[in-house]
Amino acid sequence: FFFTFERSRLKSASMSSSDVASLMALRANIAKMEDKVVARSVHMDRARASLSAVDADLSSTRTATASMVAEEKRLRVQTRHLKQEALAHKTAMEARAAENGRARSHLVERESALKACTHRRDGLGAKYEKALAECTNLPVDD
Repeated sequence: FFFTFERSRLKSASMSSSDVASLMALRANIAKMEDKVVARSVHMDRARASLSAVDADLSSTRTATASMVAEEKRLRVQTRHLKQEALAHKTAMEARAAENGRARSHLVERESALKACTHRRDGLGAKYEKALAECTNLPVDD
């Protein structure tokens, strides 16, 4: 309807029909270009919104990554401390084992000395009993 009205207005302005057709074609091209500009503007708005969502996701990923890096660092420090503690326990256990070995050797030496003393005592006891028996078999002096 608009183009029909416009065409009749232009004809009344005493333009040639070829000029009117060219002008109408030019206005139609302008309208198509305006539609394309609007479509591109909508497309750009969608792209900006998508880019904004990607940027927010990237920011969230960076935050999560920083948190994971901090946790990894904390775990490495904790692991290092646990290794040091385990080494200290191992050293202490080795020292206790060495002390137990020395105590065991000392105990074996004392048991050996005790056996020697018992053997000597038994030997002395036998000599004492023999001497006592000899003494009791002596003739009585009147």
